[in-house]
Amino acid sequence: MIESVLKEVKEAEKRADELQKEAYKRGKELVLEAEAEAERQKKLTVSGCKAARQKALQEARRIADERSQTFIKKGAESADAFVDDKNSAATDAADRVVEALLAKYIKE
Repeated sequence: MIESVLKEVKEAEKRADELQKEAYKRGKELVLEAEAEAERQKKLTVSGCKAARQKALQEARRIADERSQTFIKKGAESADAFVDDKNSAATDAADRVVEALLAKYIKE
């Protein structure tokens, strides 16, 4: 009777050890799975952030290009007006020189 009780106790202890080892093993597996999932989520988050950053950068560049084109257009218009004004002044001066030369040489 005592031998059978001792045998049952030893079997129970053995089973408890096996359960403990199995639980420890499963716990390690769960930790590894959790770490792998965390790494996957991290990569997805980083990828999403990079994509969002790239999209924001493209939008900022588009807006900057639009604004710069506006400034370039205004500058070109001002430059054209300046050139036209100077050409007109140069033409007027050239006409006065021609008139003066013609007047000088035609009178003589």
